[in-house]
Amino acid sequence: MLQILSCAGGWPNGMADAVLEQPVPDGPVHMKLEVRGAAGRFYFWKDGDWTRIGPVLDYSVLSDEGGEGEHANFTGAFVGMAANDTSGKAMPADFSSFAHRAAIH
Repeated sequence: MLQILSCAGGWPNGMADAVLEQPVPDGPVHMKLEVRGAAGRFYFWKDGDWTRIGPVLDYSVLSDEGGEGEHANFTGAFVGMAANDTSGKAMPADFSSFAHRAAIH
């Protein structure tokens, strides 16, 4: 299952909202996020095809002014990968690679 989470701030109790939950077949899956201007789009690749998933997200909120309320400003954008087994079955997720590329237009 691929899941996109979003947290719009809401200081001090900002909670993440599931924007998308996408089932995927067993086996290796490639994932990517493309950012063009303020638009962030997520994709996964399985069996030779890239599939766009979820809504177009406003990437511009990842800024120092993104938080709500005093002392709630965001301190920087981070990118990474994580896996959580929410099934309780101790299922592993192995990552074979990670790449961050700046596109030149």
